[in-house]
Amino acid sequence: MKKGNKKTGIIYGILLFFLICFNVNMSIKYRDEKLHGYWWSALKLAYIWAFVDIVAFIIAVAAVFKILSKRPKSDKKLRREKRARYMRSVFSFLCVCFLLFIFTTRIDGEMGIILMFFTFTAPIVSIAFTFAGRNKIRVTVGGETYAAKGQEVTVYINAEILGHFPTAFIEIHTECGKVFTQKHSIYRTALNFKGSIGIKHTLTAIHGGYGDFRIKEVYICDFLGFVKLRAGNAGEPYPVADMGVIPDIPELSSASKLFRFVSDLIITSDEEEQESTLAFTANTSPGYEHREYIEGDSLKRINWKASTKRGTLLVRLDEATSSVQPAIVFDLYRSHEADELHSIIIEERLYEAVFGLVTLFIKNGISVRILHKDSDAVAETNIESLEAVNQILFKILVHPVQRGLTLPFNNLNMGGACVALLAVPKVDAEYAATVGSFGGDENTCIIVSEKTGLHSLNVPYSVWHLDEDNNFKLVR
Repeated sequence: MKKGNKKTGIIYGILLFFLICFNVNMSIKYRDEKLHGYWWSALKLAYIWAFVDIVAFIIAVAAVFKILSKRPKSDKKLRREKRARYMRSVFSFLCVCFLLFIFTTRIDGEMGIILMFFTFTAPIVSIAFTFAGRNKIRVTVGGETYAAKGQEVTVYINAEILGHFPTAFIEIHTECGKVFTQKHSIYRTALNFKGSIGIKHTLTAIHGGYGDFRIKEVYICDFLGFVKLRAGNAGEPYPVADMGVIPDIPELSSASKLFRFVSDLIITSDEEEQESTLAFTANTSPGYEHREYIEGDSLKRINWKASTKRGTLLVRLDEATSSVQPAIVFDLYRSHEADELHSIIIEERLYEAVFGLVTLFIKNGISVRILHKDSDAVAETNIESLEAVNQILFKILVHPVQRGLTLPFNNLNMGGACVALLAVPKVDAEYAATVGSFGGDENTCIIVSEKTGLHSLNVPYSVWHLDEDNNFKLVR
């Protein structure tokens, strides 16, 4: 709380205390004057009493509007709802005070004093319970980790009381990424003496890629609705649930120009490897490059040309296989100035282009190495089956995209790959200046989702783009 707000709160508290004392004192004097038959004196006291209470009411209303006018104006509708809700509580309390005033002065003074005591004590006790329980609430989220594009995702919110004081009402504000339709939601529920309460939240996935669901804020309200405080999550950060929306991976044609380009390079690398192969040893193992096929070996590692010449199935070893494997560097780069929704759309298109191409490679017996970001490091995975394609896709989907960060190109181990494919959603001026350190050669290509602005940039490699008909086109 700011120093000025704290000082103002103390002043209002002191004024409220003196107002309560004044009302109690006036009620006693008014009763004594009536008992002794001094009606004229009692009437003057009633006028003074009413005048002071009316002035206090005007000051209180003015203070409330002054406080509300200082609130942020980011959401006018939400502010109007809060103001109306707060004013309803204040108006209800003032109506009760007016009825007590009539009851005390006109019907039964002693009973009125008792009722006034409880009327002013109840808000104090309610507010005290609210302050005591503001950091005794823990909110957690859980649910599905993956969902296909167009499907609904169910998230479960659980609110739990950790303290012994009863909690009246809590207000949970949620927020989710723009891969989902519903952006913001507010849940209001009563906990009271319950240990915990569960809320079921449903989202609809409309874009593929990384999505998250998070608890933005939690508020706790007292029983009478006078105070709403921002509650801590039992000393822990508000929870975030990472989710991956699986995009629709297209089925690419083997007649694609990019696929033919990579296939030709693989065949050339395979032929060069055979020309430099060492002589076979007595146990039919060709040095460190080949060995005979053993049951259980992956069919993707069979060198069919060498096997035909030898008359037996020969399998490449890892060192040899890496030289005829294409390597894909998957870099979900997003600049600081990029629009979030537009970035999500072109990132989804990059998923479709890269994993559609990988699936095409696997179906044609070509294993692929893919390098991608994993937490704060770079992970490398060999993909040799369609199951492995799905596994690596799911792994990348739940990794959040960080703005302004690229893969460390200087530390990438390309392992002498026959062709390197750098996949990035968009190449801007900042990224074009960084990509020069990639260290590629004439067999290096870049796959982009958005091709605008490329002709004005100095990019040292050929650039490919997946068009609306799911065909790779050479951009430059």
